[in-house]
Amino acid sequence: MKSILITREPIECGWLVRSLLAEGFDVVASSQIMLEAVEPLPSMPKTDWIFFNSPKSAKLFFQTYKDLNLDDYKFAGLSTGTSKEVKKWTNRVDYTGSSSLKTEDISLDFLSIVANSDNVLIPCGSQTLGTLKQADKKKQVTEVEFYNTLPNNWVAPTDFDLILFTSPSNVDAYIQNHEIRSDTICLAIGEKTAAAIEKNGLKATVSEGYLETDLYKMIMSLAR
Repeated sequence: MKSILITREPIECGWLVRSLLAEGFDVVASSQIMLEAVEPLPSMPKTDWIFFNSPKSAKLFFQTYKDLNLDDYKFAGLSTGTSKEVKKWTNRVDYTGSSSLKTEDISLDFLSIVANSDNVLIPCGSQTLGTLKQADKKKQVTEVEFYNTLPNNWVAPTDFDLILFTSPSNVDAYIQNHEIRSDTICLAIGEKTAAAIEKNGLKATVSEGYLETDLYKMIMSLAR
């Protein structure tokens, strides 16, 4: 195995890219999607928590809703990468999902620390999977769709021996513009991403964990 695509921007996976390059792989890191704020922009409902699903959505949220008093809210991130982006804007994060848990389990874990009197807002897009809202039995979670997820029509310079897909929307966007070889290894972060791969008739391997160190170990095991 020689060539690898990671469907994230280099700034989001720098350690992983450098580590794979050091092992002699040809590595391309390029997200297949872009986020675009909707117009008119929806107003922010009253809430105690703001929960972010991805670094991209967190960045766009803070770029778009510039007049928020950040001291009025507690902030949560689905993953370490998401919380890292949130912290750039808020200097604090009150909850981060564990890399050892599936998304469904992170949802339950997060809701277990939310006070019964608290409300949770999820700034999201039209293609959001809604896992946290589905887990909410107390009707505390509200989703506000403030962006659309669009393919960025990136064209690969080559085909790849392994593709690390980071979300279902990245799968769909890549497949719109590329054919995937039957012998290409499709590595997925999460079951939903794996399902998006498999619906296109391809075999998916689900990563054990989503930290860069987890992904590195997984790729190295598949490369042997």
